[in-house]
Amino acid sequence: HAISKQDMFRGRSDCPIAADLAADHPLTRNCRTLVTNRPGLLALRADFSNRDNRVVARLPVLRNQPRFGRARPTTGPALAVSLEWSAGSRALCVADQSLFSNQMLMCGDNADFARNTVNWLQDSRRSNLLIIIDGKVTDPPNPDQLLVMVPPPNGEEVIAVLEELQPEALI
Repeated sequence: HAISKQDMFRGRSDCPIAADLAADHPLTRNCRTLVTNRPGLLALRADFSNRDNRVVARLPVLRNQPRFGRARPTTGPALAVSLEWSAGSRALCVADQSLFSNQMLMCGDNADFARNTVNWLQDSRRSNLLIIIDGKVTDPPNPDQLLVMVPPPNGEEVIAVLEELQPEALI
C-alpha cells in the first residue's frame, strides 16, 4: 500500500490505520482511529455523498491509490460508508470485515465502532437483517451454536501491556 509509518499498525503496511473519521456521525462517536487488517477499498462515484449517504471512515492516502483523472488524491479511499433511505432503512458498507473480529476489536477504537454500528443499525427499527459477504447472502448464525475461541496473547503482547501499566497498578 505504500503508506507512512505513522499510518501503519505496529509497523505493518498491510494494516493501515484509518484516522480520517466523520466527526459528527453516530458511527464514529468516541472513535479516533480504526485499525484494519488487509482492507479492501470502496470505490465511490464522485456524486455519492449527500445528506443520507456518507463516507464515515477513510484509509490514509495510498501511493498507488486509484485516480479519477490526473490529480493525485487528497483524501484516502473509503473504508466505511453509511447509507440511509427515506423509509428508515439503514446500511453500513465496510471494506474490511476484520474490524469486527475478536482480535481486531482490541485495536484502536474498533470496539467503540462495533458498538456504535449495532446501536445505529438497531435505531432504525429494522425487522430484518441481511448479511452479504463476498457478494453472497448469508444467514446469521444462531449465537447458541457458535464456539468462540480467542487465542491467548503471546509473550510480546503481554509484555507490551504490562509496560503500559502505571507502577501503582502492579502488585
